[in-house]
Amino acid sequence: MSVKMNVFLSHDAAAPQWGANALVTFQPEGAVVHLTGDNALVAVQRAGRKLDGQGIKQVVLGGEGWDLETVWAFIQGHRNSKPGNTVEWPALSEQDEAELQARIMATEWVREIINQSAEVVRPSQLAARAGEWIKALAPEQVTYKIVKGNDLLDEAGTVFIPSAVVQSVRLQCCVWITTQPVTRMRRFIPVLLVKGSLLTRAVTA
Repeated sequence: MSVKMNVFLSHDAAAPQWGANALVTFQPEGAVVHLTGDNALVAVQRAGRKLDGQGIKQVVLGGEGWDLETVWAFIQGHRNSKPGNTVEWPALSEQDEAELQARIMATEWVREIINQSAEVVRPSQLAARAGEWIKALAPEQVTYKIVKGNDLLDEAGTVFIPSAVVQSVRLQCCVWITTQPVTRMRRFIPVLLVKGSLLTRAVTA
């Protein structure tokens, strides 16, 4: 039976016996993250990484001070490439919970792609998978188009693929992600794939 570690936030400095500027201390109730610096989110992320490094895999974020950004910062630090880490967090607003789940889902998709070899996920395949994944989020509002090979030269200089982009990077293919919101404005997002890396540039027309 696994035991979950409670994690609390505090704006007080750690007791002297924990050492100068200690980030994480432990009490009978659980771990305490001491936010005494200028960048609380960086400290929370570091604390998540520290607890993971100590083998604390199942945690519950408790007490006050946890919001969308602090929860997300902790998750980013606590996650690693191996399965088994879990984080439970206090109730968020419906909007913040939806945003958090979207970030987690996007992160998992990117990590899945990164962990596959370049032989398995070639640039054109990555473009197609990116287009399909984004379209699946809103099938009625999203369409996409893949441009690759010599067709990139034909599109160079347009608002979608500036000539400077084609000339300055080794662009192999791109995806136009087109959304159709209620305002009838269309957003074109070229997804540029350079040596297997994923870059995005959003243009509203």
